[in-house]
Amino acid sequence: INMAGVASSGEVIPTESDLKVTSSEKGNIIIRDNASVDVSGAGSGDIFIRGGEFISDDAHLYARTLGDKDAGVTDIRATNLSFDHSSGIYANTEGSGNGGHLILNASESAKLSSGSQIALRSLDSGEHSGDSGDLLIEAKQIELNDGAGIDAHTDGSGHGGHLTFDASESATFSDAMIRLGAWGDDENAGNSGSLMVNAKNITFNNGSGIDAHTSGNGKGGDVTL
Repeated sequence: INMAGVASSGEVIPTESDLKVTSSEKGNIIIRDNASVDVSGAGSGDIFIRGGEFISDDAHLYARTLGDKDAGVTDIRATNLSFDHSSGIYANTEGSGNGGHLILNASESAKLSSGSQIALRSLDSGEHSGDSGDLLIEAKQIELNDGAGIDAHTDGSGHGGHLTFDASESATFSDAMIRLGAWGDDENAGNSGSLMVNAKNITFNNGSGIDAHTSGNGKGGDVTL
C-alpha cells in the first residue's frame, strides 16, 4: 500500500522498495475513528506513507505475518508523526516467516500517546517460529506517554526484534512501557532483542519502564542509553 499527501506540484513515484515524492510541500494524512490499513498475509505486504503531518487517531495499521513467508516493511515518513487514542501498528509474526521491519521517520517529532501501541512480537510458541522485525524511530523529539507502549518480545524459538530510538534532541517516556523479553520456555527458546536510545536528553518518569527479562532458556536483551 502506497499513501502520499502532497500540497504542491510534483510527482509521486512508487518503486519496489520505496515511495518517492518530489513535491516541495507535503500534505497531511489523517486516519481516525477505528479506521484500519491491513496488509497481513502469509508474509505481510509493504506499507509506504509519505506526508507533512501524519496523524493516527484511534486507527490501526496491520502488517502481520501469518505463515511461512517473510514480511515486508512498514515505512512512514513525515514532518510530524502522531499516534493517539489507542492507535496501533501491529507487525507481529504468528508463523515461521520473519516479521517485518518498521521505520518511523519524522523531521520534527514522533509521538505515541493515550494507550497507543506498536507490536512487533514473535507469537508462535513452536520450534520454527519466525523472528520479530526491527523498529527504528528517528526524529528531533521522540515522546511516548499516557499508557503508550512498544512490545517486541518473543514467545517461542524466534528471536526478538531490535528497537532503536534516534532523537537528535530529546527522547521522553512518561507512563510508557517498552517490552523486549524472551518468554519461550523450551530448549530452543529465542533470545530477546535489544534496545538502543540515542538522544541528547533522555527522560523516564511517571512509572515508565523497560522490560528485557527472560523467563526461559532464551537470553535477555541488551539495553543501551
